[in-house]
Formats: sequence, structure tokens, C-alpha cells
Amino acid sequence: MARPYAGITQIKFSGQQRMMAVLSARLSRAPRVGIVIVARLVLRSTYPGLMTPAPTRTTARADAWVWAVRLAKTRSQATAACKAGHVRINGDKAKPATPVRIGDRVEVRGGEWPRIVEVRQLLVKRVGAPVAQAAYVDHSPAQPPKVERPAAIGVRDRGAGRPTKKERRQIEKLPGREAAKERRQRR
Repeated sequence: MARPYAGITQIKFSGQQRMMAVLSARLSRAPRVGIVIVARLVLRSTYPGLMTPAPTRTTARADAWVWAVRLAKTRSQATAACKAGHVRINGDKAKPATPVRIGDRVEVRGGEWPRIVEVRQLLVKRVGAPVAQAAYVDHSPAQPPKVERPAAIGVRDRGAGRPTKKERRQIEKLPGREAAKERRQRR
């Protein structure tokens, strides 16, 4: 039991994880910010080791970091990509538990184009997109605009309907459509 200070009558600890402060009626009328500050002062003076900050991370797992910064949709996909050799750290293939450090260059293949990023911040839990983008510097090659991509041969626009007789004959003239011509001739 701690000594009473500014209205805190007692502090109980169950295990080493939880704490409960029982506050007097006069402190409950005080602003909430004051309650937190007073409780921390009492805890620091009574139990100095309790309020020490957690040590900062120096490494993170490769699969967890790739997932946390949204280079993979799920943690399972990030792990599978590492196992398949699609993730490289500083040019070396990375296993799921390979440590990632600040300053490392991470290459992730998969999707439409490869992603090459430099680690700026270590994350192990998934965060929002703005925070995730701040955790790395993107060195990926620019994705070509959609206009420059070659169109698929023989593919019609969605909603264009059934091809007319003229359009069907033009489609059959395309290279690789010999099998379709042979089928029509057999009929």
C-alpha cells in the first residue's frame, strides 16, 4: 500500500500487470489530466522500476514488417512470400524470421510490379496507411501508365455485348485463332 498523496487513498497491484487506484471523492472532482499525473508521480516515487519505458526495437521479423507496412494483404501472404523467396533483404533471400533493421533495403516481388523499399521505422503491428507509408522510403521503379500497357488480344470491353458477324471475322483473323477457324469449317 502506498502512502496517501493528493487524494489517492490506496494503490493495489494484482500480479505485476494491473494496477487499480482508488480515488477519494475530492480527487474525482479534479480534472482528469491531474489524476493521471498524480497517479504517475505516486507510482514513480513508490515503485521506480514500474514506470520505466519499454526498450525500443532494433529488429523486426521480415514477414511481420512486410505485413505491417501493407506490402502484403495478410500476415499469411507475407509469410508465404518469404518462404517462396519473393522477399529479399539487402539482396539476400529472407526467411519469415529474418531480422529487418532500420536502413535495410527490402524487395518484395508479387503483384503487378516489384516493390523496393528502404526501412525507416520498425513496425510489428499493422497500422493505418499514412503511418505505414512513413515507415519506408519507396525506391520502386515507376509503374507504367495504363495507356502504355499492351491490350489483351481478342478481349472485348465489358458490356460491349455479343460480337457482330464482322467483328467475329476480325477476331478470327487474329494470330493464334487457327483452332477457332478449324472448328467453324468442320460444321
